This record gives sequence, structure tokens and C-alpha cells, in this order.
Amino acid sequence: MTFLRLCVLLCGFAIPFTTATLSLRPVSTIYIPYHYQGGGDGVIEIASGAVKQSAFDIEERMVYVVGNTYLHVVDFADVIRPKIINYIPLNTPGNNIALCGDYVAMVQNGARPSQNGSLVIYNRYRRVSRRWNKEYDIPVGSTPSMLKFTSDCRTIVVTNEGKALENGDRTHFINPEGSITIVRMTGSIYSPYTVNHLDFSSFNARGDAYERAGVRWPYKGQLDGSTETMSRNLEPEHVTFNDDNTRAFVTLQENNAVAIVDLVQEGILEIVPLGQKSWKTLMLDVSDEDLGTKFRNFDLYSFYQPKAIEYLNMRGEGFLITANQGAPIRHCLNGECWKDYERGEESVENRMISDVIPADIQRMMGTEEHLGRLRISMVDNVDRRGKVEQLNIFGGRGISVWDSQTFQQVYDSGDEIERNVHVFYPEVFNANSIPATAGQTPGQLADMRSDDMGPECTSLELADLNGRKVLFVGIQRVSAIAMYSFERNSPIPKFESIFRGGGLRETFGELLLAEQLGDLDPEELKFIPGYMTPNGSPMLVVTSKTSGTIAMYEVIDVPYEQLLKEKEKRQMEAATGGDGKSDAATNLISSLLTTLTLLLTFFNL
Repeated sequence: MTFLRLCVLLCGFAIPFTTATLSLRPVSTIYIPYHYQGGGDGVIEIASGAVKQSAFDIEERMVYVVGNTYLHVVDFADVIRPKIINYIPLNTPGNNIALCGDYVAMVQNGARPSQNGSLVIYNRYRRVSRRWNKEYDIPVGSTPSMLKFTSDCRTIVVTNEGKALENGDRTHFINPEGSITIVRMTGSIYSPYTVNHLDFSSFNARGDAYERAGVRWPYKGQLDGSTETMSRNLEPEHVTFNDDNTRAFVTLQENNAVAIVDLVQEGILEIVPLGQKSWKTLMLDVSDEDLGTKFRNFDLYSFYQPKAIEYLNMRGEGFLITANQGAPIRHCLNGECWKDYERGEESVENRMISDVIPADIQRMMGTEEHLGRLRISMVDNVDRRGKVEQLNIFGGRGISVWDSQTFQQVYDSGDEIERNVHVFYPEVFNANSIPATAGQTPGQLADMRSDDMGPECTSLELADLNGRKVLFVGIQRVSAIAMYSFERNSPIPKFESIFRGGGLRETFGELLLAEQLGDLDPEELKFIPGYMTPNGSPMLVVTSKTSGTIAMYEVIDVPYEQLLKEKEKRQMEAATGGDGKSDAATNLISSLLTTLTLLLTFFNL
């Protein structure tokens, strides 16, 4: 094999590179208003809160979209020209929405963020009558984050994050219990549903043991001197079910753990810590002050802290896929703040680092272009004096696959996503998705998240595509979708490609006016099989929070070389101001770079 590789290299890469690769083709995008003027005209804006999550009605080809101010119904009967056909004003922000059978269910915050929220259930919108009705308004826990139906549509599981915050007059710090609500739809006219609220108070007596095992419990009243239990610090985020709907798996993002819930007996069985990821043999960019993309190797560890979670059945065995976004903690009260991290430079200046950390690492922590800007945990792996003995950062910068029985990790993407973002979209490598001003361009925000959590994988969608399992991964800050495929009977995903919609050269203000923002912060991904789409092609619906958009993409196979040529074209347009003209030297260099990238990828060099 080595001889064959050498021959191909010496022959100038004579073998054509035509491997088919999973990618996306834009079909349409609709921008959702956050406000309606007197004449009924909708107002759109970046990061307006118009869009949080969506639910797709495949049969009726409609999308229900929930945000801070409205619940919208979008007609996708014509996928090229979607349109808003109905909307309902909300009295409190909506956080998530799901559809099953005749139910459209939404979770909303309480009147105050610390108060209990609601699970509001509607019947499905009727296209002909243009009517739909609210059926039930069911109290749930504080700050409900997600809801999910069982496959028979009779049970709804709601995760209640219980976010900590100061009260309205900023005199008290409130930290509600995180909880899980199970709602059973009975079908009875007299008692149409039952409700069971599950909290984590039974784990408090063993809180110290769970913390020693790796369940993070950083906040213990440091801000106001209050007594804090572990259960108040557990924050349920996303939920998935096993195939027979007897178990729920709930991410506890800030705690770097997953809760296992018995859906038959309705109880929380266990809290499982996910451990730490070693970066000793991997590469990452750790600074936003290093004048560009600088992949380096450091002896660091990170907490996975997944947000999204999906259940994968492969050869009859269960696995969990997690999108490891990361979640450092910061609490404030009346202008005073406490956080579970410090920047590297600050931690060295304040002598918070133990001498067991090598002197050369501590020197690099003192400079912004190396480790000085990196967020490092100040509450984990500390000695008796409170000094840090191991450098832990936040987020796994990728995805992982875990055995659902043993929670042994069977796969981690390592540095693959961060490296491939650089290959396909170097212009927005580790970029921020929210501009400070409308006059900034996406490229001007590049590298801004390297010192935080890098690309931040935030959403997942598993799908069956023409007999093979595929995985879509929403990358929050880069505002892109990574695609993976699974070989037959293997739980190990294989990277396919990364796609980013929208423009890169224009300002955010110009892109908004032209409705070319792309998918800023893709919070929700929904696959639609080809037999359920108008043109027979499989589609992916992308719901994006910061751009306030619902986008439809066709899922396609293209030659890998074509994706690299598209990247080359973008870079040439950027270098020539968009006129498409370039000199011979530029063309030669660009072609050589494309060929080199193909070689490195094809031969795994």
C-alpha cells in the first residue's frame, strides 16, 4: 500500500478523485418575524428570539415554529416558496415544540424565569378551516428546555432546566430544582392526562460521592453564602429514548453527566458522569489572539458537556450519540459575579495553578497568543489549597458515541470537526455567529471562539438514507452542518463533509437585507425521507436561532473534489473582490492547494 501511494504521488495524482460524499443543496429559506407592525408587516432581525425550535408536520407539509414572542405555522407545500399562514402571540417565551399524532405540544417559561413553566398542547392546525385550538395547559418545572413524545404519542417527557438567576429587584439569588416531568395522555374526557414530576432530591445524600465520581457540582453558594444542594445544580437539557420507550436518557450539560430515567416505573435510576477528554495527542486552536488559525498540541483535558443526545440502534445494541457543546457556569447577583473558570492568564497572575503543572505550560498560560485566553476550570482537579492540578477546559469540540448500557465510549471525533471546518470554511474557522454590529462580516468574527469552546456542536439528527444510517451535526458558532455516515453494523461514524449556507463576504446587515444569512446557530435538524417530499428527494429542515430562519436542503451525494473546488472558488472571489478574475499564479497556487488537500484526505497522510 505504501508503494502504491508513492507511485500515485510521483505520477502527479493520476487517479481521479471521484468518491461520492454526502452534502446539501439549498432549496429555500424563510425568515420568521419577531414582531408585527400595525399593518401586519413582519419585522426580522438577527438574534431577535423569533426562532427557538420547530416541529415538522410531514403529512401536511407544515412547520410549527416557536420563539420568544410567537408560535408560527409555515406552509411548505411549495418547498421553494414557503409562507407563513398563521401565528399566535405568546405571553411568555416558548422554548421547544414537538408534534405527534393530533397533538402539537410546546413548552413555555413561567411568568418569571424562576417560576414553573407550562406544557401547552394544541390540536393540529387545519389548513382548510384555518383554525386550531388550545387543548391543555399543564404546569411543569422551571425553565422547561425540551419535550419529546414516545412513539405512540401517549407520553410526553419534559426536561426542566431550572436555570439559576437573580430575582427581579436583584436582591436574591434563585436556583430552582432541575426536574423531569412525565405527562401521560389517558384519552379520558374526565381526566385527560396524568402528571408526574421527578426531581433529583433523592441523590443529595450521595452528592459528595457523585461529585468525586465526576458529576460536576461547581456552585455551592459562593455568590451569596447560601446552602446549595446538588439537585439544585443539576440542569436537565435534552432527552432521547431507547427503541421500546422504556428508558429515557437526559443530558445534564453543566454537570457533564447523563441521567437515566425509567419510563415504566417513572423514576430516575442513575446519574452517570461522562469523564474527561484528553487532548494530549490531538490538535486544537486555543486562542483568539494568535493572528489566525494555529493548531497546536497541549496536555489539556476537557469536559464533554453534551447538549443534544440521540439513541442509535446498531445490530440490536443501543448506543448514545452526544453533541459535546460545553457549558461553563457564571452566576451574578447585583453586579457581583461568580464563575467556575478563569482565563489562563488570570489564573497564573492570581497564583491559582499548582506547581505540578510544568513551568513551560505556565509560561504559555501567561501569554494571550498561547494559553492565556483559554477558559480553564478553577473548581475541578484542585489540591487542598485550591490550586489547579490539571488543566480542564469546557466542551468536547465534537461528537461522541457511548454504549447505552455501560456508558463506555466507543467513539469520539477527536479534533476532526475543528480540522475539517478549517479545510472547508477557513474564512469562518471557530467564528462567532452573533455580530456586535451589522457592519461586521462573518469573516471578521473568525477565530473569536477558539479560546472558548471552539466550533460548539449543538444539535443532532439521525436518519436512514437509502438503506444507510447517516448523522447530521449542527455546529453552532460556525453555523454549519457536519455530515457522517455509518458502515453496516458499525456504531463508528465516518466523516463525510461540512456544509455552510449563506454569504461570507458581505456584512451581516447586507446579508439580512438580501436574506442570505445562512443558518446562524442551527438549533434543530429534521430529516424528511424522499418518499415524503414533493420531488422525491430526501430533505433536511434546519431551524436556526440567531438568523431566525427555517431552511430546506436537499440531501445529495457529490464528488469530494467538487466540494474542494467550491471552497477554492469562494477563496478566489474573496481574493479578487468577487469579480472572478485572477492571475495565472493565483490559479496555479489554488489548484495546487486543492490537489494537496485531496492527496492528504485520500491517502490519510
